[in-house]
Amino acid sequence: MTDYEKLGVFYLGKAFDMNSGKLGEELVLYDSKDLTTHAVIIGMTGSGKTGLALGLLEEALIDNIPVIAIDPKGDLPNLLLTFPNLATEDFLPWVDEQEAVAAGLTRPQFAAKQAEAWLKKEGPALGLWPGKRFAPGYKGWDVSGQKLIFSVLPAAEIGVRLTESFMMIPRKSYSFRINYFKNQALTTIRRSA
Repeated sequence: MTDYEKLGVFYLGKAFDMNSGKLGEELVLYDSKDLTTHAVIIGMTGSGKTGLALGLLEEALIDNIPVIAIDPKGDLPNLLLTFPNLATEDFLPWVDEQEAVAAGLTRPQFAAKQAEAWLKKEGPALGLWPGKRFAPGYKGWDVSGQKLIFSVLPAAEIGVRLTESFMMIPRKSYSFRINYFKNQALTTIRRSA
């Protein structure tokens, strides 16, 4: 068993040599006995606070050490949410009606905006790059395009329906399509719907 696989030892990674600017071979280990009271992780945006916190939390849980994590920004609790397809209907149960109204949106619209934001954030990690948003009734895509969207949308579950004239009810609902590409360069190419 290697040193970092022992109970009571937290594996945090490998030492970084500031002079050479390279990752070394020396392991950075933390003795769990040193966790006697509290820990605070402070750093600039992008410095790795969430990654360090996740590493510490995982190691603590492996060693059956209880954890209370307070994260005002919400990165850690958000990791507990699962949105398997990052789709609007995945977000809808979590949408607060008052928050949607305050934003001037319906619950489905607010859920769609949240799904879009998560896709933009998480898509690159999955090898997916967002293109432009297309909506039926705009920029040459006939409003009858709603029929295509509704053919794959669990509309009844999210409380939206399509009329014979391809209008959505509730009235303030909207639909759109975002293409995701495996090649980031394709996201800058203008495409017609």
